Amino acid sequence: MKLGLSYEDLEQYGFVEYSNSTLDVIEESEKDPVLSKMDAKFVLNESAHEGIIRAVAKMIEANNAELLKQLKAAGVLPDQQPTSQSDASEAQ
Repeated sequence: MKLGLSYEDLEQYGFVEYSNSTLDVIEESEKDPVLSKMDAKFVLNESAHEGIIRAVAKMIEANNAELLKQLKAAGVLPDQQPTSQSDASEAQ
């Protein structure tokens, strides 16, 4: 049984998020009065770094959601976690 997303799915999530995030950071820097005065190479470099961070975060988020779904479907985790101490004691 495969757990989580496949390599291909994670790669796709990462590529799409990296592309979108990099463009978003460039657009944000153009609107910012301080960043718009920065060297273009600096802005491109920083947008690439920010894009990588956002892409990895999106990949982790998507994989965790898939893992949670699979673990619930396998009966390893209940559909809902107890929300309070009294609910937890009732569940036992």
